[in-house]
Amino acid sequence: MVVINDMLPAGLEIETVLTPEDAKTRNGDAGIYDFLGTLSYVDLQEARDDRFVASDRIRRWYRSDRDIRVAYIARAVTPGSFTFPGTIVEDMYRPDVVGTTEASELLITASGAL
Repeated sequence: MVVINDMLPAGLEIETVLTPEDAKTRNGDAGIYDFLGTLSYVDLQEARDDRFVASDRIRRWYRSDRDIRVAYIARAVTPGSFTFPGTIVEDMYRPDVVGTTEASELLITASGAL
């Protein structure tokens, strides 16, 4: 089972989790999120207070050679300077198979303060 755990900094909260239908072109017209490309159908996508979690057990056995593409919309709720924790992607049954991204800094300014 592949699990994606994307931690959020304190100044953000998830507004919505996007589905594959959100990123599709409809009737020949480009949708607002079509720039994301094709999003994956997964077993679980969940917005939690401090993170986004997605998992897909089928990729472990049948489609492990394909990419997983998921997306969510987050909004700034508190101005300040925050550490953006790295994302962790892991195989729950093979603990040696894990990937992480680097942490980075996020600066949120108050509205009109630019």
